[in-house]
Amino acid sequence: MSEAHLKELLAELHQELSETENLSDEQVAELRAAMEEIDDALRRSGRRSGGLEETFREVASRLEQSHPRLTHAVGRVADALAQIGI
Repeated sequence: MSEAHLKELLAELHQELSETENLSDEQVAELRAAMEEIDDALRRSGRRSGGLEETFREVASRLEQSHPRLTHAVGRVADALAQIGI
């Protein structure tokens, strides 16, 4: 898994987020903050161990019942984070 692939997944997640209805402001803010952390880590070209993958997995578990498509997109990002070590 490359950082380029992670960026593609983040773009897909941004798209899915913009198309998802009935998300609370808190849920949207939580996802956007986590995505910004990833963007910052990628810009710094640094690896950050743990944390971000865990954050995405927690978000996915909270969205699982109400937003399955968004949960899938979040899970794919979490998998990519684990594979590249961010």
